[in-house]
Amino acid sequence: MHLCGRELVVFRGQDGRVGALDARCPHLGSNLAGGRVVRDCIECPYHHFRFDREGACRTQALRNRAYAVEERFGAIFVFLGPRPLFPLPAHEKTDLVNAPPMTWRLDTQWYMVGANAFDARHFNLAHGRRLVEPPLLCAPDRFALDVKYEYAIEGSGWTDRLTRLASGPRVRFHVTAWGGNLVLAHARFARDESFGFVSVMPLDARSSEVTVLVGASRGGTHLGAVLKDWLRARIKRAAIRNMLQDDARGLRQLDYLRGGLRTGDEVLAAFLRWAANLPDNTHQDEVSHET
Repeated sequence: MHLCGRELVVFRGQDGRVGALDARCPHLGSNLAGGRVVRDCIECPYHHFRFDREGACRTQALRNRAYAVEERFGAIFVFLGPRPLFPLPAHEKTDLVNAPPMTWRLDTQWYMVGANAFDARHFNLAHGRRLVEPPLLCAPDRFALDVKYEYAIEGSGWTDRLTRLASGPRVRFHVTAWGGNLVLAHARFARDESFGFVSVMPLDARSSEVTVLVGASRGGTHLGAVLKDWLRARIKRAAIRNMLQDDARGLRQLDYLRGGLRTGDEVLAAFLRWAANLPDNTHQDEVSHET
């Protein structure tokens, strides 16, 4: 697989654990993706040298570059470095039912995708959400930026009417961006809550692949609860997809021009400053995924 300009081989050993290495064998450059998994190693197809998940060759004095990996949300996350700069983010509530992922390719700078969640003006004008309280912004970690909103849902679309009927007329929206390209979103209503996870994989300087996972709280383990949870998660997915389709149209071919921000864009400006000041080597440790 290709990830942020690198060619990787990702494999699962017979013990069930996943490893990620540079795809090219350090001996003569054979593509390890053409090899086979032998116990907990990937075997080179040319000379049958075997490399473990740490990149060590079991039969020769060779070492390949290894990357940290973690499985979550039904996906494999690869940190482009020997160790993560921050823990892979997760919702406080972990017993969730996740709907199938949604993916878009957008021709815009990678950081503008995360900026969308910090654009309070956008939620008001584009999605019929009236801001009830001023946004609350904080930085819980060097690599994280957090914002909380409270909105009244005043839109007239079918998703807005259904949301007011089923969940309530107000929503508390909590967004945390990690490393610039991972976003956790938690929407709490009077009678319900939704969970979102957004991963942004930069493809080049002007395009990104965006994947969104939508989850709902698990109601139980008996058949009726399982079916209800399955349905709720997919209804939430459909409603959020309907909202994000409009955002995707706006973000396609968006080219951010500095100096255009105005009064009302304070939270958005804070996000852009934060993203611009991430360490220069952050792109080497960005997290992306392969579902």
